Amino acid sequence: MSHKNLWLGFASLIAVYVALSNLATAIIPQTITAITVQPIVISFLASFAGGLIARERFIFIALGAWAALWAAIGYTLYLIAAPTGNASVSSIAEHNWVAFLLSGLATVAGVYIGQAQAIRRIKNAAAT
Repeated sequence: MSHKNLWLGFASLIAVYVALSNLATAIIPQTITAITVQPIVISFLASFAGGLIARERFIFIALGAWAALWAAIGYTLYLIAAPTGNASVSSIAEHNWVAFLLSGLATVAGVYIGQAQAIRRIKNAAAT
């Protein structure tokens, strides 16, 4: 396993995440349901692409990217709420725990399914 595949998987994860986030923001109206479902679907698809390209040992990289993204989101929300005097980490966690938890599970599922698809493709190519 080369580090090249891991770096390409990471780059594809970031590229797919950014592209889908921008596309979803432009197309889908921002409702409470969309705000909750959007990170779950995008996390799954981005981690699937990364796992497909990396092929193996990509789970920790994907989870690291997911954690860094949610840390940035939490910090941004904290900065938005700070001038009003209502900034608290517990309040931010309380209002975003569903998206946080389910996007983490979607990231894990996407990586494993992407890696399984890549391995299956390799086996099918070798068998022919």
